[in-house]
Amino acid sequence: MEAIKPFSNRRPLVFVLLILLSWLLVGAVLVFGSAAVLDLSIIEDVPQMIGTLGSIFILLLIAWRLGWLKSIGITRLGNWKAWLITIPLLLYLVFAYSYGFFGDLSFDLGIFSHSETARQLLLRQGIVCFVEETLFRGLILYVLVKAWGGSKRGLIRSVVVQAFIFGAIHMLQAAGGSSLGTTLLVVLNGIVSGIWWAVLVLNWKSLWQVILLHSLSNLFMQVKSLSSAALEPAFLAYGRATLFELPLAVLGIWLLLIMPLDRSVEDKPEG
Repeated sequence: MEAIKPFSNRRPLVFVLLILLSWLLVGAVLVFGSAAVLDLSIIEDVPQMIGTLGSIFILLLIAWRLGWLKSIGITRLGNWKAWLITIPLLLYLVFAYSYGFFGDLSFDLGIFSHSETARQLLLRQGIVCFVEETLFRGLILYVLVKAWGGSKRGLIRSVVVQAFIFGAIHMLQAAGGSSLGTTLLVVLNGIVSGIWWAVLVLNWKSLWQVILLHSLSNLFMQVKSLSSAALEPAFLAYGRATLFELPLAVLGIWLLLIMPLDRSVEDKPEG
């Protein structure tokens, strides 16, 4: 197990791609295996959640054995200032997604009391965003910053590379029938989001605020879509939402430039 650490430092990009590939393969095996055992379709919620949670559990087990859990931010809740700043950021995201995708700011909170689908989305988004943030802003970002974060250029490189990997994963959306234009804007939206979420994690040393921002903003958009029609064509909606998020990414890069390097990463053994 100790041989993993030197390899992750020497070949960080190869290492994070191996992490990503392992996550995809293990998740696929668990989805197909659980669907077969439970006699369910692979697209149903139960096999999907088993695959999603099972694959990240294995990666977290490896991170624990390597002593990385604290460093990736999964065992830290963050200070009160981080949670306080999360509130206006969440309100801005709600505005960006609501106006960007739907052209209005209305939302029916009562939908959770009478819509089973809305309640299912609440659980699903919580799980999915926990997994995505643990993987990308946790493990992948940590490995890259640990290897490259000794300079401002390396720190920015680490954040941008993990954001591009996060965005590229959304290319899978093309398999769902999205147009090329829409898919490319989904990828761009993932890159923009990935940049500023990574900066928040590096500043706050915790994943939990970003997990909350990611899950609630996605939840708001998906639940609103149950009662409101998104703007057409779809690439227009994604383009508008991305433009609203772009200032946050620019702010994130600026914060990286002024962030002390000794705050960017920790690699201390955990007791």
